Amino acid sequence: MTGLDVLILESRNGAARHHAEALRDAGHRVHLCHDDGSFDFPCRAITDGETCPIDQGIDVALVVRRGVNPKPTPGEQGVSCAIRAGIPVVEDGPTVLDPYEPFLTLRVTGDVAGSVERAVTLSDDEIREHLRTGVEPTLSRVGVDPADLGCSFERTGTHLRIELDVPVEAAEVEQALAVRVIDLLRDERQSYDQIDVVFRPS
Repeated sequence: MTGLDVLILESRNGAARHHAEALRDAGHRVHLCHDDGSFDFPCRAITDGETCPIDQGIDVALVVRRGVNPKPTPGEQGVSCAIRAGIPVVEDGPTVLDPYEPFLTLRVTGDVAGSVERAVTLSDDEIREHLRTGVEPTLSRVGVDPADLGCSFERTGTHLRIELDVPVEAAEVEQALAVRVIDLLRDERQSYDQIDVVFRPS
């Protein structure tokens, strides 16, 4: 999995420098809340002529913490924005008194690129299960088991393309299925400007 948009937050300036380099080397794009490396108010979302990276489409957030701190530091302000937007959050830092623990998708284990990629995979798996549960009434009308519904995701900024592998028996309910899938995805905290549903007979 390459080409992810990763929002990096850090407890102090430079704490995530090596992580950013490793992510770029792995083919991912790195985004920051402040262009100049400072943590001063305001962030990019409030600065004239700038746009919040989350509004442009972020796949995963990485917070790098150094030292034990029970409260978020100024450089970590964007973590709350990522959580609110439904973006999976990965952390490299101590577990002791960690305020983010209940909200993490996972912690960095091994290489950082592999960790953020696994976080996106886990998040997608949760969405798949949510979709399968939500479309069960539609598929049951044609005798199709939701477990047989395969789906994959392709993100480009705030554009989401979802490809559904559906048994031929479900062809007659494809339109209703597409509407239901889009409704279910709109219920997710992570928002998209455009959602396209494509069917692939299985």
